[in-house]
Amino acid sequence: MSSSRVEQHLSKQENLILHAEVVALQEKLGISYKNASHQLYMAELEKLKAADESHKAFKNLDKHLTEVLELHSKHFGDETSAADAADSRND
Repeated sequence: MSSSRVEQHLSKQENLILHAEVVALQEKLGISYKNASHQLYMAELEKLKAADESHKAFKNLDKHLTEVLELHSKHFGDETSAADAADSRND
């Protein structure tokens, strides 16, 4: 087992919820338990990918806004530093 891999075990309650979701999908679509599990897994994976892309986009936006504030501060000689201005955005 790799030391960089973090394993998180689900609680009994979480396992029961996932099982119920799989069974409901299985019954709704008339597919095997294995296929229903796979479909739910892939749907969750797509949600994680979308969330990761959103996080990256906002992080990139924050970086660019900080750069713009720094340029603004240098150009106009503001007494407030760009870092202070960026911090005030978070309030």
